[in-house]
Amino acid sequence: MLPTSGSNAAEQPAQALAQVLNTGAAGTTATGGMQSEQDAQAGDVNAARIARGLQSALAQRGGTVTLRLHPPELGLLKIQMEIQDGSVQAKFMTE
Repeated sequence: MLPTSGSNAAEQPAQALAQVLNTGAAGTTATGGMQSEQDAQAGDVNAARIARGLQSALAQRGGTVTLRLHPPELGLLKIQMEIQDGSVQAKFMTE
């Protein structure tokens, strides 16, 4: 359970999520090699977009974010989030 004293309870999980996404945006590819700088920048942009969508859902005390995966054959990933009693619940659904 996340602490709720101080700033808005919805902001704390959102800030933690943004930090995790920003930390994990650059890294290695599935083959184990280092990503090119262009790939890392694209990952940073995508991570920032995802973080903004999830932060928006958290600020509204819940919501759904839909991601279109690449390649298109991977389909959609829906993330449904809810904040209740100071904790965040997330459901991941694929289509």
